[in-house]
Amino acid sequence: MPYWLDVMAVFCCARVLVSCGSDGVHIRPAAVNVPTVSSVPTQMGAGEPTSGPTASSEASSPIVRGRDSEMQDLQSCILGHWIHSHEEDAQGVMVYRPANYNFPPSRGRRGFDFREGGELVYFGIGRADGSEQFSGSWVIEGSNRVRIKVNSQRIQPFVLQVVSCDDQALKVRW
Repeated sequence: MPYWLDVMAVFCCARVLVSCGSDGVHIRPAAVNVPTVSSVPTQMGAGEPTSGPTASSEASSPIVRGRDSEMQDLQSCILGHWIHSHEEDAQGVMVYRPANYNFPPSRGRRGFDFREGGELVYFGIGRADGSEQFSGSWVIEGSNRVRIKVNSQRIQPFVLQVVSCDDQALKVRW
């Protein structure tokens, strides 16, 4: 067989592999409207596409929303144990979910337990992907900023800018 036929056969095989999925079905590239569609894990299942505001549209005007999009007091909204859902992070906005959320497997997760009176428990990623806890404090600065101080020489004080908050998700810039 001539050399050019070998090259053509390899090219055709590569083209078929690239354009077909694992089950042999042709995959067409699809345009995705990033500002209106995002992959957000839900209690029903992780990674289901949902429509609505995404990090890019929320980040332009920090809003704290409660149930039914009513304004909610930031202090009461952030109280509780929040765990980083890094799979949902997008465009500089980090997503935290309540501790009872059904997270996919992960090699360690950071988190905060905001308690009454400004008391804080910070959960860092420790040895062997475990969790390590540090006490600390938090205070609200302005309408959407929370100053965090962790009682550890390794962790400097920092500020969370709250993008949105409700009973299902706390979205922040750090």
